[in-house]
Order: sequence, then structure tokens, then C-alpha cells
Amino acid sequence: KDEVKMFIIAGHETTSTLCYWAFYALGKYPLVQEKVLQDIEKHAHPDSDQIDLETVEKMDYYLAFVNECLRLFSPAGLLFRYNDKSENWNGAVIPKKTRIILPLFLLHRHPAYWDKPDKFMPERWLGSFKPHPFSFIPFSGGGRNCVGERFARIEANLILVNLIKKFKIELAPSIKEAKLEYRSSLTVKSKPKVRICVESRSSKGGETDRE
Repeated sequence: KDEVKMFIIAGHETTSTLCYWAFYALGKYPLVQEKVLQDIEKHAHPDSDQIDLETVEKMDYYLAFVNECLRLFSPAGLLFRYNDKSENWNGAVIPKKTRIILPLFLLHRHPAYWDKPDKFMPERWLGSFKPHPFSFIPFSGGGRNCVGERFARIEANLILVNLIKKFKIELAPSIKEAKLEYRSSLTVKSKPKVRICVESRSSKGGETDRE
């Protein structure tokens, strides 16, 4: 029962947070948005109004974009664990049942694992690149990996590709030059909140400002 509750609640919360930061990245980096759109249009069936999951999984640049969003804007900013036995870490003894905090925000920007760590660069995920398995853990890792990861990714992908195909995304004027402060509770959001303007790709004009 607990696993099902976590699957539904955490799955939806991480989905919404991933979409929140993906829209921010699309507005912040218009050249990236154009490349994402080209990848979507390359694979989307011209006679279908909706893009399915099988089609999404062929989109290399789009999927690289999502991974880069998860790296720089991980839905979970911190992970908490307790060690079940005493450990020796670089000469320091960590007693059994110590609360250990894993700062994903720092880990995903660590220069030992990432080239140009502060740069939003989906291209890093293309080709043969594979990060150290525990240098990229937006949904945790190992036996404690988030049970809702696959669910969250599927939801986010189906939401994002279909919206990106239909709408051009821009940052709202109120936050275009704003310096965002990251705020972490259950998931990581920002102050001020991300706000975007959307414009239909099928017709010019009619921008609306939305959170």
C-alpha cells in the first residue's frame, strides 16, 4: 500500500516539477528549444495529432534535453539516507544509523564528473557519453531508486513533446532577467516562480502569460 501511495503521489509531483523546469529551460535557451522542436517534428507522424511513447523514445536530442533538465534542475534537491552499519570514509568513522544528506544540486554540478558543469548543454548526452552511475541520480539509485521514476518520465515526456510541438515557449517578461533562487521542500521550485508565455505554432499572436 505504501509503495502504491508513493508511486502515485511522488510520481505526479516529480512529473510536474520536471515540466516546470523544462519549460523554464525552453524559454531560457531558445536555440535549444528550436533543436528540440526539430527532433520532435522529425519523428512525429504528420497525420497524427498526438505523439505516442514509442515515437518519443526515438527522439535522441529531446531525450538528451530532458536528461540535462534533470541534471541541472533535479526535482529532488536532496536525498536522505541512514547507513545500516558503521563506515570508514576517507579516514572518518561514520557511526551506524547516521543521517546522511546527498546534495543532488552539488553532485550534478561537480566538475570531477561533468564537463562545463554549469552550462545547459543537452549535447553532452549524445553519442557514447555515460556518466558515472552515481553521479547522476535525480531519482536516487540502487535499491532505493524511486519506484515512480519510469512513471514520472513517461508522463512528463507525453506532456512535453505534445505541448512543444504545438506551442512556442518564452519566459514571461516579469522573470526574463530575474535571478532565480532555488527553494527545496518536497521538490525544488524557485523564487520568483517560473512564468511563461505561450504562442500557438499554427497561428501567430494570442500570447498568454501562465504559470
